[in-house]
Amino acid sequence: MQHGFEAQKSLRNRYEIKNKGRRFHYKISTFVYLYEFNRDVCLYHSLFMKKIFLSKKEFKDLIEFLKNNKKEETKTIKELYEEGFLIKSRNEDAKLYKKAKSVVTDWSLKTLFIVVTDVCNFKCRYCFQNLTKYSKNKLLDDETIKRAIKTFAEETRNSNVPLSIFFYGGEPLVNYKVIRPVIEYIQQLKDKKILRQPCRIDIITNGSLITEEIAKDALRYNITFGVSLDGFEHNHNSMRIYRNDMGTYKDVTRGIDILRKNGIDFSILCTVGPHNIDEIDKICEFFITELGCKNMNLTLPLCKIGKGPAFSKQIPMDYMLQQIIKTFKVVRKHGAFEGTVFKHLTSFIQEQIFRGECDGMGSQVVIAPNGKIGPCLAFINEKGFFMDSDMSSFDIKNIPVFRKFVRGVAMNTPACKTCPALGVCGGGCMYNRFVKNGTLKKPDTYYCKFIKGLLEWAIGELYKNYTSAP
Repeated sequence: MQHGFEAQKSLRNRYEIKNKGRRFHYKISTFVYLYEFNRDVCLYHSLFMKKIFLSKKEFKDLIEFLKNNKKEETKTIKELYEEGFLIKSRNEDAKLYKKAKSVVTDWSLKTLFIVVTDVCNFKCRYCFQNLTKYSKNKLLDDETIKRAIKTFAEETRNSNVPLSIFFYGGEPLVNYKVIRPVIEYIQQLKDKKILRQPCRIDIITNGSLITEEIAKDALRYNITFGVSLDGFEHNHNSMRIYRNDMGTYKDVTRGIDILRKNGIDFSILCTVGPHNIDEIDKICEFFITELGCKNMNLTLPLCKIGKGPAFSKQIPMDYMLQQIIKTFKVVRKHGAFEGTVFKHLTSFIQEQIFRGECDGMGSQVVIAPNGKIGPCLAFINEKGFFMDSDMSSFDIKNIPVFRKFVRGVAMNTPACKTCPALGVCGGGCMYNRFVKNGTLKKPDTYYCKFIKGLLEWAIGELYKNYTSAP
C-alpha cells in the first residue's frame, strides 16, 4: 500500500498544478489523502476520519471529472461532496479546520496529579526523572494535598466529563502515611457531594511496597492501581532495579498478587524498549493469562532530563510498529484492553477527533512535592513550567504555561495540519517534543512515524473487511 502523504501529494500535482488558474466547480479537500491497493483506493479525510473506498476505475473517473471541470454530477460525486471529500471553495476547508480546532481547544480541568514524593526505592535505568540526580527528598504534606483536592472539587463541580485523581512519585507508597488520610478526605468529599462523580482514584506505583493493609484500604475506598512491570523477570530486572542493583521483579509481582487476591482493579504499565520489544506480544499474553491483567498500557519511553533518549539504542520504527500491532492482536484476542493503541483506533473507528496524548495538554493540574503546580509531571525539574500556589485556586485557563500546552495539541500545531494522522494523533508526548526540539511547537518525528504507520495499518485492516464483506 502506498503511503498516504506521498499519494496525496502526487494526486494534487496530477490535476491542480496542471490546471493552474482555471476555476473549478469541485476540488478535493486539502484534508483528503489517498491510500492505494491492488484494485481499489481509499480516500481518507484527516479531519472527519471518514473513509470511502473506490475502485480504481471510479477513482480515475473522479480525477477526469475534476480535471475537465465537468458539470454533470454522478451519485459518487454528490456523496463525496456531502461527506466533505470534495469542496467548492477553499473557504469550506478553512471553516471546517476552524471548527475542528474549536473542539480540541474547548478544554477544561478533569485530572489532578499529586506527586506525593520525589523519593523512590528503585533506580530504573531509563527513569525520565533521573531521580538519583534530581531528587530533593521531598514529601508532600497532607494539608497541602487536601487543599488541592478541595479546589479541584470546586473547580470541576459543573464539569460533565469523568474526573480522575492520581497519586504519583517517585514512588508514592513511600509516603503512604500521607496518602491514607487523604483518601479518607476524598471519601468525605464524595459523601457530601462536593467532589462530583464519577471520579477515579488511582495510585501509580512500582508495586514493591503494596501490602495487605494498603489493599484493604483500596478495597474500602474504591482505589485502583497502575503497576509498572516491563515483562518477564529477565526483561524487567534488566531495567527496573533497586538502588543496590538487585532486581525488583519478585517484589513487584508479589504486590500484584496481593491486589488480585483482594479483588483490587489494576492495570500494568509497561515501558517498551530494546529490553523487551522482541517479546512484547508474549509479555502481554503473560500479563493477561498468568497475572490476570485486563488493562495495560505499552508506553514509549520519555526522554531523560538533560540526557535525551532514555535508551542508548533506538528501536527502528518499522520494527516497533510491527511488534506493537502484533501485540494489539494478542490483547484483542483475549478481550483485554491496551491503552496506547486502542485510544487512537477508537478515534479512527468512531470518527471523533483525538484531542491529545494525555490530559497534560491543558486538562490537568500537577502538584509537585514542593507544593508548586504545573501542567505536566515530566516538567517538574525543568525551569519555567511550575509555579507557586496556595492551592486556593488553579484558574488554569488564565495561566500562560497551561495555555501553551493546549496549543501543543496536533490540531493547534501548524506542522501537523498537512499530516494524514491529524485527527487521530493528538500531538504525541509534549515532554519528548520539548527535549528533542527545544520547543513545544514542533512534533516528535519518531512518534510521527509511529502514528502515521498505525493509521496506514488501520486503513489496511478496514480494507480487508471491505473486500471480504458479502
